[in-house]
Amino acid sequence: MSFSSIENLPLKEKKNSLIIKSIGFGRVCNILALLFSACIVSGYIFSIPDLYRPFHDGPATNPLTALCLILLSLFSVLRQINSKLKYHLLPYLVIGLVIFKLIWHTDYSWLSEWLLTDEAKLHVAEHNAMGLNTSIMLLLLAVAKIFQQTNHSYYYQSTLLLSLVAPSLALTGYVYHSDSLYGSMSLSTMIGGYLLCVGAMASSANKAIFRLWLKDSIVGKIARLQIIVGVSFCFILGFICRHELQQGSISAVFPAYVAVVCWLVLFLTAFSSHILNKSERQKKQYEQELIYSARLDPLTGILNRRGFQEELNKERSRQRRYGGVISVLMIDIDYFKRVNDTFGHDVGDEIIKTVATIAKTSVRCTDIVCRYGGEEIIVALPKTSLSQATLVAYKIKNAIAQQDMSVFTGKPHHQTVSIGCAAIKQDTASIDVVFKNADLALYQAKRNGRNRVVSEIEVEGENTSKE
Repeated sequence: MSFSSIENLPLKEKKNSLIIKSIGFGRVCNILALLFSACIVSGYIFSIPDLYRPFHDGPATNPLTALCLILLSLFSVLRQINSKLKYHLLPYLVIGLVIFKLIWHTDYSWLSEWLLTDEAKLHVAEHNAMGLNTSIMLLLLAVAKIFQQTNHSYYYQSTLLLSLVAPSLALTGYVYHSDSLYGSMSLSTMIGGYLLCVGAMASSANKAIFRLWLKDSIVGKIARLQIIVGVSFCFILGFICRHELQQGSISAVFPAYVAVVCWLVLFLTAFSSHILNKSERQKKQYEQELIYSARLDPLTGILNRRGFQEELNKERSRQRRYGGVISVLMIDIDYFKRVNDTFGHDVGDEIIKTVATIAKTSVRCTDIVCRYGGEEIIVALPKTSLSQATLVAYKIKNAIAQQDMSVFTGKPHHQTVSIGCAAIKQDTASIDVVFKNADLALYQAKRNGRNRVVSEIEVEGENTSKE
């Protein structure tokens, strides 16, 4: 992870302080791993046994182990400085050294001869070997670094998790005083391995598995809770069981252990289910709000054309089953272009909103009001005859004409509208024909001088008289 990596993060990741802090923590761990490994080597050079053998009778960090830790931590630090560094030889060198050691069973005694003083050589012979657990840890760390170079994030992080097994077992062994768990891995090796593993994991916090764990989402919160509770619970329970076993009461420990583990599983499952259920409810609520907002006109807050069509289709289904008439009012604001040119588009928008509000409040809550486009408002009146709809149209027209618009225009202004009316009958084959009739009635109202209500019957009568 380079020092410019945070600038290259997606915007959502920049806002996630946990991911950013983890990346910064990873950089610190990588530098500490390099310094700590150098301290181990300096312990050999300057004859300070405590640096490579923290416990007098315990295992020591082999010089080859210290060298491999330096090479791997140096690679991590170099990657921080230049993230485009690819196919570097350091991980391959570590793999070669470890494999050579495992196959030919060499202890690289020449390295000890070169690093140690004559006095120190007398004290390092016992428990100073690279054990199998250390070899596996170093191999996995080196392989992970190769995956990092080739940008295989999932392989990289999975291998890092596997490499963490050996130092974790060693830590458990040191905590519970069980040398069978840490074997030849010294406390210094374990700390160096942990710094390398944790540093590498934290440095890739914005990718793959670790990103899922650290995201500010339901998945991330559940994962973090389960990891923290699970690990803490197991360690605490381990102390209790060890104490009871030392007292020789194994028959009482085992049932209690099983019961408590079952309780932990049930607790984590119940908590996860609660969180997921809450998330599911929120998701459904957001989906409903999204669907609802997709049916609304953003300016007026009434239905848009899509929402109107859906509601009208529902009313048509009821009409086919139960009968009745659905009347349609097509409302158009008179001289709206002149209003925009005179007062500006902002005032025009306010007038459209006012007309929509008056139309909405002048009809029943079961009626359908929508902004069909531009300055055109359409009202559908279920179970309403054309004569009744004409009365509703006059009510809307008069209410709009009486509304004082000077609050928007800055001078006295009363807006008028023209309305065309048509009816959808039970046997009407196409709604488009009805809308065309309403549009013709609206055109007739405008041609007759605007500020009028005209029904399709009047249009038909006028056409008949002409014939």
